[in-house]
Formats: sequence, structure tokens, C-alpha cells
Amino acid sequence: MAGSHRQKNNIVLIGFMGTGKTTVGRLLAQRTGRTFVDLDEEIERSVGLPVSTIFAQYGEAFFRDQERQIIRQLSDRNDRVIATGGGAVLCEENVSNLRQCGLVIALQCQPDIIAKRIAGDPDVRPLVKQENSLQIITGLLQERRSRYEVANFTIDTSWITASEVVSKLENLITIWQDSVLVTESI
Repeated sequence: MAGSHRQKNNIVLIGFMGTGKTTVGRLLAQRTGRTFVDLDEEIERSVGLPVSTIFAQYGEAFFRDQERQIIRQLSDRNDRVIATGGGAVLCEENVSNLRQCGLVIALQCQPDIIAKRIAGDPDVRPLVKQENSLQIITGLLQERRSRYEVANFTIDTSWITASEVVSKLENLITIWQDSVLVTESI
């Protein structure tokens, strides 16, 4: 039975907004020859509206349903680097499908650095645009910590460049692929 169904070789990036999933994902896709998929961009393309408008007009439940459908579709594909939205891991079905996609890596970052990174982003959810955004970010990170722990590996992006993160990811991918080859040949 070994090797009868090929292991998915996607790289899935999870983590809170501002941790670098999209920036790192694009660079990793270029360096590994995979196709880059940003979940929020896929949802925008599917619905025909920006994420902020989707939330405002249809609400979070509608957005999460769209997200679930796209993750389901992606779980059948290969050779992708997938950057999820920060809340994608809040749904167990998403977590299950993402883990079936391939290697799941959580990017994490210090709350104050996240606040600085997202300060000028027009697409940031209204919840974290408030005066006490650092407190809100810190609270959400605490709430979601266990959700991000579903990852195979975690990289802290607080003090390193996107290129340095990608180098770390490439090393992890090599280790992971070697372990998959050993497992499939047993």
C-alpha cells in the first residue's frame, strides 16, 4: 500500500494577521517553484468584493463559509504555497483539510510588531483599527494560541526578514520531505 496515494506537498502558512504569511508565501512560492495562493485573495475573486466589504455587507459567517469552501477545494491540489487568513484555523474542518494539504507552518510575531505592521493596511479588520489595538491583538493572540499549535512547525517572524523566514522554511521543507520519503518507503 505504500505510495499508493501520493502525499500532498503543499506548504500551508497559518498565523495571525501581520505575521508575514502573504509576503513570505509569495517569496517561498518563487523559490520553490510552487503556485502561491492567498486565501483572502481567492475569496475576493470568488465573491467579487474586497474582504472588508464582504465582512461589512455579508458578515463574518458568510466570509467563513467562503473560506471553508475554498480550503476544501485546495485540499485536492498539489504544489502550492497557501497563505491562510488569521482566522482560518478557528474552524475544525479547515484545520483538518489544511493538515491533509501538506506541511502546516505557523508564523508568529510579537503583538507590538504586529500592530506596527498592520497600522497602515487599509484591509485590516475594524476590530484591530481601534485605539487600543495592541490590547485587542494581544487578546486575540491569546485566544487563538492553541489553534495555531496545530502546525507541524512554528517560526517567529518578529526579528527576521522575509528572506530569512523563507530560508528557515526551506530547511523545514527539506526535513519534512525526507521524513515523508522514509515513511512512504517503510
